[in-house]
Amino acid sequence: AGPLAPLDDEELLWQRYLGYFRPYKKLLASAFGLAIVVELIFLIFPVMTQQIFDRVLSAADWSLLHVISAAMIALVCFNIVSITVRQRLIGQLSYVIDRTMLDRFYRQLFCLPYSYFTKRTSGDILTRVYENEKIRRLMTEHAIELLLDGLTLLVYGALMVYYHPGLAFISFGLMPLYLGLYAFMLPKIRRNLRKQLNAEGESQTQIVEAMHAIAAVKGLSMEKAVRSKLMLKLSRLLMLRLEGSRLETTVKAAATGLRSLSHVALLYFVSRYVLEGALSVGELVAYTVLFTSFMFAVEMISQRSGELSEARISMERLND
Repeated sequence: AGPLAPLDDEELLWQRYLGYFRPYKKLLASAFGLAIVVELIFLIFPVMTQQIFDRVLSAADWSLLHVISAAMIALVCFNIVSITVRQRLIGQLSYVIDRTMLDRFYRQLFCLPYSYFTKRTSGDILTRVYENEKIRRLMTEHAIELLLDGLTLLVYGALMVYYHPGLAFISFGLMPLYLGLYAFMLPKIRRNLRKQLNAEGESQTQIVEAMHAIAAVKGLSMEKAVRSKLMLKLSRLLMLRLEGSRLETTVKAAATGLRSLSHVALLYFVSRYVLEGALSVGELVAYTVLFTSFMFAVEMISQRSGELSEARISMERLND
């Protein structure tokens, strides 16, 4: 496969694909609205947890415990229904977007001049067919999750500052290291992904050509030569995947270490504030729940950043 064609700077890379969603804005807005409702309901749980520790346990208030428990069960049931409806809406949206994207892709593919197919291998063209699914999955499922994770960071971060500004400052202290880690590693991961896609196209081409010419391969007893050539292509692909796995492992290990340090620092300072009377036990538990949700959102956004890089490469290949 040759190098990617230069992109048109006057056209935003995402603009072409966002156009697929304009006819279904109401469906997308409904799914996103339900997701926001679910996130807002989850905000109530830390407050209820604080009330259990500060008011129920200290005063042995059984009636308040029953009320809070019933409210939490009702909220959980509502969340289950909301998540089910949201996922069905996303599934319906995925179906119509898939049909539209594939129809346009094949229509454009068969309108291309013959010279396009002579300059690219069949495997390279086949791999580009699957790029549509990556982009659709990102823009229907992962885009909503990414927006919600960003909303979680803002809302939970604000609540952490509200509970205790000093603890919030400590909790946010390692965020620059997170940003530095991904700023350093993402370009390496993106370059590896490009190489993987090219190698996958070459191996797919080798397989397709061997199957099409299987009569000649058998007639000339070239099975060993063809298999050796195919294994050479596949070995290169597997080596690139191994390199990509090592890069992802490095990122995950470093991110896990940073999260562990954050939890250790938080546990130490929270314990100090409780012993000094600056925090109640209920506030400690509520803040810990908020911090755990905050760090989970950070982790999800970190994972989505890799998927965004992969989707961008898919868009470049389809734009070609």
